[in-house]
Amino acid sequence: MSKSPARERRAFFLCTLLLGAGCSPAPAEDPEEDIGATEQAIVEGYADDVDTAAVGIHAANLGMICTGSLIAPNLVLTARHCVSDHLVPTSYCSTAFAEPATPDHYTVTTEPTLVGEDGTYQVTHEIMTREVVLLPAEDERCGDMALLILEDNFDPSEARPLVPRVDAPVVRAEAYSAIGYGGTNADGDGIGERRRSDSLFVSCVGEPCPNYVNPAEWMSSGGTWPGDSGGPALDLTGRVVGVSSRGMYDGTMSIYGHVFSWAEWLKDTAKHAAELGGYPSPPWAHGTPTASLVLPGDACSQPADCAPGLCASDGGERYCTHRCIEDASCPSGYHCGADDGGHQVCLEGDSAPEDAEGCQCRMRADPTESSLSRAAGILGLALLALRRRRRRRA
Repeated sequence: MSKSPARERRAFFLCTLLLGAGCSPAPAEDPEEDIGATEQAIVEGYADDVDTAAVGIHAANLGMICTGSLIAPNLVLTARHCVSDHLVPTSYCSTAFAEPATPDHYTVTTEPTLVGEDGTYQVTHEIMTREVVLLPAEDERCGDMALLILEDNFDPSEARPLVPRVDAPVVRAEAYSAIGYGGTNADGDGIGERRRSDSLFVSCVGEPCPNYVNPAEWMSSGGTWPGDSGGPALDLTGRVVGVSSRGMYDGTMSIYGHVFSWAEWLKDTAKHAAELGGYPSPPWAHGTPTASLVLPGDACSQPADCAPGLCASDGGERYCTHRCIEDASCPSGYHCGADDGGHQVCLEGDSAPEDAEGCQCRMRADPTESSLSRAAGILGLALLALRRRRRRRA
C-alpha cells in the first residue's frame, strides 16, 4: 500500500499559459506535502472502472498524480511534464523540462480511484518504475511525452495493454474518446476518479494548427478539465492515438502528443521493455498492422474479456466489438448500430435490421470552427488514464 502522510492535501496547480505567461500554483497550506494535479479533467464524462489499462501515476518528486496508458505489460506512456518540472514554462518541447527524478519516485496503479475521502493519495496496489525513457534529445521536434518501464509486469487479469496506433496518423474530424483522473470542473471537484468521455473530435493535426500547437501534436475542440495529463486519446477501435498534454482553462480545447509522430521511439522502447520483462515484444513493435490487433468477433461475457474493450449484443450471443460512428468505421460483415447497452458499436451483419434506428451519430462537418477562433489560453495537464482489461478467446 502507498499512502501519503495525513497532512497531505490536494493542490490543484492550474497552469494557465496566456501565450507566454508563467505557471503558478494555487495557494495551498504546506505545499511541499500536498498532492497536486496540474489540471485537465474529463468534461461531461462518466465514471470508468473497466478501462484498467488507463493507469494512475503518482509522481512523488512533483507531489502530483497523472494518467498513463499501459501499452505493454511493464510499459506506460505518459506526458513528460508528469515526470519532471518545466525549465521553460511556455514550451512543451522535450528540452524545456528538467531531468526526471530517480525511477523509484514514480509508481503506477490500475485502481479507478486514487484519492481518499481525506484528499490524500491512497491505493492498495501499485508497481514501482524501473526506468524512465525520454524522447530522443537529438530530435528537433517538440514533444511532451515520456515512457515508464516498470519493475514488474501487470498480470493480464488486471490490465490488458492498449495498442498504440504507430502505423497511421490521426486525421481532422476523426472521433476519439478521452480518459483521465481529473476533476469535473475548473475547481477540481472529483479529482482522482477515473472518468471517460466519448464522441470527441480532432480539430487539426500538425502544421495546419495554431502556432502554439507543435508539429508533432494535434488539437481537439474539447474533452478535458484540470487533472487529466498523460492520459490517452483512444480511436474508435480503442487504439491510443494521443497523449494529453494541455488545454484551454475552460475545458473547451485540448492538445495531445501525436503517437504516430513518435512511432520508432515507441517500438524501440517496447522491445527493450520486453527484454527486461521477460515476455515477447508486442506485434505492433515489429510492424504488424495495428488494425488487425483490435478486430471484433471474439466471444465474451464482460468487457474484461475483450481486446477492444466492449462486450456487446443486439439480442443474441455476446461478442467483442468496438465503437463506431458510421458503417465505414466497421469491418466487412459488421454494421454500425446501437447494442443492448445503448453504445454505438459495430454489430454483426452487413446492415442494420429494418426496424433498427441504426447509427445516429455522424462526423462533424467542421469541428475546428469554434476551437481555432478562441483565445489561446493553454492549461498544463496532469493526467491519468486506464483501458479495459482484455482477454482474447483461446
